[in-house]
Amino acid sequence: MMWIARWLRQSVQCLSALACVLLAGTQWIPTALAQDYPVRPVRIIAPFPPGGGADIILRALGPRMAQALGQPVIIDNHAGGGGTIGTKLAAAATPDGYTLVLGLTGTLAINPGLYPDLSYDPQKDFTPIALLATGANVLVANPGLEIRSFDELIAYAKLHPGKLTYASSGIGGAPHLAGVLLGSMADVELVHIPYKGGAQATADLLGGHVSLMFAGLGPAISNIQSGKLRALGVASPGRSSLLPDVPAIGESLPGFSAVTWFGILAPSGTPAPIVARLSGVILEIAASRDFARQLEAEGYEVSAGSPQSFATLIASDKAKWADIIRTTGATIQ
Repeated sequence: MMWIARWLRQSVQCLSALACVLLAGTQWIPTALAQDYPVRPVRIIAPFPPGGGADIILRALGPRMAQALGQPVIIDNHAGGGGTIGTKLAAAATPDGYTLVLGLTGTLAINPGLYPDLSYDPQKDFTPIALLATGANVLVANPGLEIRSFDELIAYAKLHPGKLTYASSGIGGAPHLAGVLLGSMADVELVHIPYKGGAQATADLLGGHVSLMFAGLGPAISNIQSGKLRALGVASPGRSSLLPDVPAIGESLPGFSAVTWFGILAPSGTPAPIVARLSGVILEIAASRDFARQLEAEGYEVSAGSPQSFATLIASDKAKWADIIRTTGATIQ
């Protein structure tokens, strides 16, 4: 019997030692992966088509990331559904650091309150990597519309309910909800015309097919400066340094604000060392003056933030826009 007991003790000791080796191995694997990462191209999904704000941000980021990581960074546009199609695709991707997504106010903070059956959860399905930039939205009109100021716009809209149309880059985006918020706060009726992206919406606004649009200041600024579009007000809390003569809408409508932010996320479950590596690379890029200058030239501002601060922003803005959607009765129809 003694030899059996001795054999059992030795077996238990062997199994314990093996378990320790295996556990150490599993803890080592993510770190080793991060040290080797990346060994192939990294894809960043843009949930909107080329030509809009999302594309501008990623075209500035992509080449710099590629240089820092030593691998190509591919910008992969998947438009539609107010950004839900591309964002859902990213949520379902393998969490290995090779598929990332650009998250925006619309896709992460607005859509959860707007779509009753949203196919992804911004907080459960993604791991924030870094907040990157913000962009003011500006209310622009076709010059053919004989309205020269925000106050004139509200006066006209009250006299002609349902006459004014406003384009957006898609249902559920910040430009769409900015129009809903404006209509509610100013007590006017504006007709929403959704497009599949900001470039298409802008083209129809320039062509006079729609009256107005809340556009990203970046894509709109050249058309404003050339006189092809008329700026009626910026949707940030204060005036923009890029358009100092254009009043903030909040000057006439106190409390009005609709700012779009941009950040990079990975599918939930991406190893922490890889998230840390990506976050470090992106935040270093964001701190560079040449990157800031490139964004500023397009009408955006660097607004860098850690994974933790980005997660906090998503949670707070999600609650904010859910309340606005409830109050205004906004729908995706």
